[in-house]
Amino acid sequence: MTSASPAPAAVLVTLRPLTGDECEVEVTSEQLHGRRCIGCGTDHQLVDAGHVYTPTGEAPLGWPVRSCARCMAAER
Repeated sequence: MTSASPAPAAVLVTLRPLTGDECEVEVTSEQLHGRRCIGCGTDHQLVDAGHVYTPTGEAPLGWPVRSCARCMAAER
């Protein structure tokens, strides 16, 4: 018998992409740390894609995020 792995915890952040409008998205820790695509979660051929901002007590904290070519093209 196999057990399903729990889904990674997601956090709601504000995405400010290199192009396009700011929006709210849910991201995992891997996406937040730039190890996976901010759009689809793949880890292949990632490029810089803008920043996400997490709320803190005083001011939002910025995190640089990455995107795969397919998701980057879909944003344009």
